[in-house]
Amino acid sequence: MKNSIRKIGVLAALIASAASNQSAIAATPVESPYATVTEVQVLGSGRFALKLAGTGTVCQGYGFLVYPNFPALGGVVVTQDGAKEMLSIALTAFTTGKTAKVYYYEESPGNCYVDRIWTKAQ
Repeated sequence: MKNSIRKIGVLAALIASAASNQSAIAATPVESPYATVTEVQVLGSGRFALKLAGTGTVCQGYGFLVYPNFPALGGVVVTQDGAKEMLSIALTAFTTGKTAKVYYYEESPGNCYVDRIWTKAQ
């Protein structure tokens, strides 16, 4: 009986944790201001991160992250092709000095997942 109660308690904690994590991920998306791209880091998995100047402490842990095929970020899934297109925009802005902005979901302080990125003519 004691083990059954313990298992139920552990299961309830896991469900509560998953529910709280899901609600954090599905937070309202945020639009950053236009800013200079100061850093782009590309990973072998197809993921990449970028940092924007002047965004303060928002998303500065790892920067703005693009994770292709990562589900449930506000209901948005970035495809591999979409990630490649976003990377080309980020690199273009980085190398030309143009500003860019992102639309992102903040999962937790320092972890922000990008839904879209754009730049404009100066």
